[in-house]
Amino acid sequence: MKLGFQTNLQTIHAALGGVLHGNGSLTIERLAPLGSATKRDLAFVAHIRYVAQLQTTQAGALIVPPAMADAADAHPEHIGEAVA
Repeated sequence: MKLGFQTNLQTIHAALGGVLHGNGSLTIERLAPLGSATKRDLAFVAHIRYVAQLQTTQAGALIVPPAMADAADAHPEHIGEAVA
């Protein structure tokens, strides 16, 4: 889903809350599924069954729930413990 504008990870973090890990100035251009995400995409993981994809995704950044925060630590940029 193209956002129609560019933003950065810090701006997204400010809107969502949680704990930001990594480069807050990372440019984000769109939302994308884990499997097709690229370095300028933001992806999210909602269920533990997708934890293996955290190791292979090309997403520039991730949003993960508290239960998966440790697994996401292998990815340099992510927002952990985000609450909706």
